[in-house]
Amino acid sequence: MALVLHTFATEGSNAVPLRRVLSFAEVQLATGYSRPSIYRLEKDGRFPRRVKLGDGPTGKVGFFADEIATWLAERDAEIGTSRSATALAPQSPPAASSATSALPQSSPGGR
Repeated sequence: MALVLHTFATEGSNAVPLRRVLSFAEVQLATGYSRPSIYRLEKDGRFPRRVKLGDGPTGKVGFFADEIATWLAERDAEIGTSRSATALAPQSPPAASSATSALPQSSPGGR
């Protein structure tokens, strides 16, 4: 998943950079973390703070894309890998072991 960090709005002849806001679902997809895990990390100060987008206690929230991208890069640096490289690497299916190939085959009727 490629994160778009900035878009541009024009004011007359000047381009004004805007920070892209990611939805919670986009952040979950980018990080692989569940909603409770993100809340826990944020509470502990180990995840970027969310941005309130809606009114009221159940208003929509999001996260700045540049902060999420920086956080991901820092995690990758800590573990010494590149998320984009590992996410795009082709995965080969596991080789069948002799133990599984020796199992009896079921008939199409399930008997």
